[in-house]
Amino acid sequence: MPIIKNIKRVDISPIKAKVNPQILERIEVYCQWAGIYDLGYFIEKAANELLTRDPEWILHQTNLEAMLEKVD
Repeated sequence: MPIIKNIKRVDISPIKAKVNPQILERIEVYCQWAGIYDLGYFIEKAANELLTRDPEWILHQTNLEAMLEKVD
């Protein structure tokens, strides 16, 4: 069962990216398997997974929020 499922998005911003061809091929195969027809949606969901699971990023965000609270 795919982790990322295809859902129609409403709010989007265009981006331009260069990707390693081997990685792009793997992404395209995954998207075909998972029934995802929007590469941007895949990138958005994959990025969200990374941003919510990277412990160093989470710590950085927590520290940043704490600093901003002190300023207020």
